Amino acid sequence: MLHIDKAQLQTIVQNTNKEMLSQVRSLVIFLGHAHSGHSIIGAIMDAHPDVCISNEVNLAKLIRDHDLSKAEIEAVLYYYSQKNNEVTAWHNTEYKYNVPGGHQGETTQPLVIGDKKGGATTRLIMKNPNILDRLLDCYQNELKIINVHRNPLDIIAAYAYYWDEPIGMNHLKRFIENDQTNTQLKSKIDPSQWLDIQQSQFIENPVLIMSKIFDFIGVNASQDNLRNWTKIVKQDVVGKSKIIDIPKELISALDEYMTQTKT
Repeated sequence: MLHIDKAQLQTIVQNTNKEMLSQVRSLVIFLGHAHSGHSIIGAIMDAHPDVCISNEVNLAKLIRDHDLSKAEIEAVLYYYSQKNNEVTAWHNTEYKYNVPGGHQGETTQPLVIGDKKGGATTRLIMKNPNILDRLLDCYQNELKIINVHRNPLDIIAAYAYYWDEPIGMNHLKRFIENDQTNTQLKSKIDPSQWLDIQQSQFIENPVLIMSKIFDFIGVNASQDNLRNWTKIVKQDVVGKSKIIDIPKELISALDEYMTQTKT
């Protein structure tokens, strides 16, 4: 996990050309669960020439630790988004999300800026509600929130897989805590600022879903660009629930959530 202390933060802010950020109008954050599909969506958003999405700077943690101002938020996200043109950028877990022909790490004067950190952001705001308050104070109705929903069985199986643990109630509890937190947060946000995305629909028709996402954040994207940028989306995605045996009691406990991911 990226760690940025106060001295590093001050250096980044001091060395930031404020003109580069003079056009920023919106901030995008992701909420939800880890391993839901936020990474590939954030990477494709970052391919847009008017959008800078940093790859897991963990903005919520920085706000908690350093009480960031609007200028500091934008400076640190811009600084790390500029590293996204490196060969090893947008490599998350075992997947690579570099977009050939895109503008990852090349945007000079973004209209939209953001950070791709989903599950951890939900949990940090759950424990520190003032993080969301700060973001709303800074951006008001130009704070945009994206929540990607995935089959809950895949999510709890991924928790167990990546944590190298036998699947159990702790993974179910984490899923439910995140889901309840996201529901509560959504009730506090104007509907125009919140976008729910179904991961299955994104896999099935990534051009359509990315078009909705770019409309949501207020930037134009041609169909040609959308088709090119979404070529990295694989149609044969296999969730971790296909390779991990999930106890029947956990499956039963997730029945109501299974319905939500299909709507």
